[in-house]
Formats: sequence, C-alpha cells, structure tokens
Amino acid sequence: MSSYTQAGRKTLLLIIFILLIDTLFYYVTDNTLTPASKMLRFFFSILLMFFIYRGHNWAKWFTGILLLLNSILCIVRIFFVYPSVSELFYSIFYVMLYGLAGYFLLSSRSIASFMNYQKSIKR
Repeated sequence: MSSYTQAGRKTLLLIIFILLIDTLFYYVTDNTLTPASKMLRFFFSILLMFFIYRGHNWAKWFTGILLLLNSILCIVRIFFVYPSVSELFYSIFYVMLYGLAGYFLLSSRSIASFMNYQKSIKR
C-alpha cells in the first residue's frame, strides 16, 4: 500500500471515528428515541461505515450525500428557526462537521485510492 493510499485510510478512519462518536453522543443526549430504536440506528450506522471501509462506492456516495444534506438542513435551521445562542453554536459546529466530512468523503482522491485498494484485495 502506497503512502498516498495510507493517507486515504487514515482520513477515512478519522471520518468514520468522528461520525460514530457523534452518533453515540446524539443517542445518549436524545430522549425522544426508545433504546431499541437507538440500538438499531447505531447498528445501521456501523454497517454503513463498514461498507465504506470495505470500498463500496454506493455506501460512500449515500453517506456523503446524507452528510451534505444534513449540513444544508443545519444552515436552514440557523436562518429560519432562530435558535438560541447555544443552539446557534451547536448548529454552526454541525454545519462544519457534516459539511467537511461529506466534502472529504466525496472528493478526496486518497480516500478513493484506499477504497480501490480495498476492492482489489482478495477476501
């Protein structure tokens, strides 16, 4: 594996780690979902991240588009819901988190190189 491909692996693992920590934080702080629903959604998040790591482009595009849409919805929320100051910082944080994660996931050539490497490995 080249150093370029290893950089893609590290970047992808960082994105996956951040998104899973964010998902866990959301499930711990959200009281509107049942525990079974939280576990099921977390399972599907892990499954989706697994498919991304294994080199499936459909999972990368699905996740990247969802992240960018979520970033856009956070921007809409800032301008139309008029959140409090703490919610404003929270929303700005998520605009940057989801936007950057989606952008790097969809446009990084090193991540694409690592995903191609993952597909080429015999399993």
